[in-house]
Amino acid sequence: MADVFSFNNVAARQPGGAWQISGAVLTFSDTALQGPATAQGQSAAISSTVNRSLIAVGCTLDYQRGLTPVTPINLAETFMVVGQPVGQMSIEALIGPNTDIQTFLQEYGDACKFAKNAIQVDVAGITGCDSQGNPLPGAVTKGWTLRGVLLASLGVSVREIGQGNLSASSTLKLSFMNMEWK
Repeated sequence: MADVFSFNNVAARQPGGAWQISGAVLTFSDTALQGPATAQGQSAAISSTVNRSLIAVGCTLDYQRGLTPVTPINLAETFMVVGQPVGQMSIEALIGPNTDIQTFLQEYGDACKFAKNAIQVDVAGITGCDSQGNPLPGAVTKGWTLRGVLLASLGVSVREIGQGNLSASSTLKLSFMNMEWK
């Protein structure tokens, strides 16, 4: 039978390996993720109080730039006009009996602080195996640093989650200027 999307050589494809992720960590900072130098000359990472009790249950990132192809009527060539990148981040967080979501809103909602606001997104414990089932060497951590972060919108949801229990959650939508691969 032919592939639904008319993709060639579907039957000839072989397994290429597998991987798993054991965790992900969001680190919030208002000092571009670097603190003052220690006595040994090393820069200490700063973590805001938001890290300890903002209960983030989901995160989505989108980083894009505008691309506009231009084909002049007097040439047989196409040129690409490339716009500046801009990113969007969405964080789903549970609202619990603490003030950390309020702290987050104050820090990341203040337009005067956006140049210092940064978020580190790490995907930790990436392990896997090759196509023969042999483990790949060591677990790794990959991530991204988002800089110039500013809260763009906030949504709140309260719903019953079963057996009379209620859950309050928020969707925080942020904009960022720069995304660096770690």
